Amino acid sequence: MEKSLSIVIPTYERPKELKRKLHHFYIQKCLSKIIIIDTSSKKVLAKNKKTIAYYKKRLNIFYK
Repeated sequence: MEKSLSIVIPTYERPKELKRKLHHFYIQKCLSKIIIIDTSSKKVLAKNKKTIAYYKKRLNIFYK
């Protein structure tokens, strides 16, 4: 039986840390599902969405 792993990243007002974490997963060639829960303000949310859009093409990210 193959084991699977999901990674949950809760974030609030930390766009630099989110970008750094996603870059780390990209460098490590992470194949796990990454779930991002973001409750940031509108200004920071816009930054996070751009970062997530970039890495969503490279990682298995679930974000709504």
